[in-house]
Amino acid sequence: MTGLLLLWALVGGVLAGPPEMLEEANSAYVEGDFEEAARLWEALIEAGHPTGDLYYNLGNALYRQGEVPRAVLAWRRARVLSPRDGDIDANLDRARRLVEDRLETNGEPGLFFWQAMLSTSEQGWLAAALVGLLGLLGVASRLRRERYPALPAALIGVPALLLVASTVDALQDPLGGVLLAPAVEVRSAGGTGAGVVLFTLHAGAEVRCGETLGSWLLVSLPDGRKGWVPTRAVGLVDPSAPMPGPSTGGTG
Repeated sequence: MTGLLLLWALVGGVLAGPPEMLEEANSAYVEGDFEEAARLWEALIEAGHPTGDLYYNLGNALYRQGEVPRAVLAWRRARVLSPRDGDIDANLDRARRLVEDRLETNGEPGLFFWQAMLSTSEQGWLAAALVGLLGLLGVASRLRRERYPALPAALIGVPALLLVASTVDALQDPLGGVLLAPAVEVRSAGGTGAGVVLFTLHAGAEVRCGETLGSWLLVSLPDGRKGWVPTRAVGLVDPSAPMPGPSTGGTG
């Protein structure tokens, strides 16, 4: 298993959570009680501490129990919060080899290529810092009764505008989801009747999420295929969403 268990909570104290629960979770994992460790880490997340480290550890515990789809979901959420953590990517690569649907992902960087390295909150804070610096530059120019320095302003203002646009884009772009049911029939329509079956996806498949229609969710794949699946069959990558439990039945 790539990546050792992070004992950051005991060493660095970066999480403002109940230390007893953190100690219990870490001890349970070390002792091989992965179910208890997962339960405790999930309880910490639900208590308002959705950090990349907690989701990373939760994914490790779920993977050890053989819950690969939920482990993929936990690590995807961890990656949203900690995009530069190589251990998360390594674990995801390993888990994806066990998934039945080998869906090719689009590796082409977009306009905002730094989104793969910065979380949405980091982009927002950096944009705010640059805007603040731009404001200080203007105040300094007025106090000195000098002309506003165009070149320094451009060097600060352009990246600030790009980061603001990138933050807005990241907030509007759906984070995607992970199929949790063993097999899901993707249909041509949502709602009553649900159209015809287009294709079938299996547990662990990663999809992009679109609009919802009642209890149906529109999903799309990197190869352009799309269709409707029951909302309950998909775990959302959004770290603020409740962590779904294991799915035991297929959907059709």
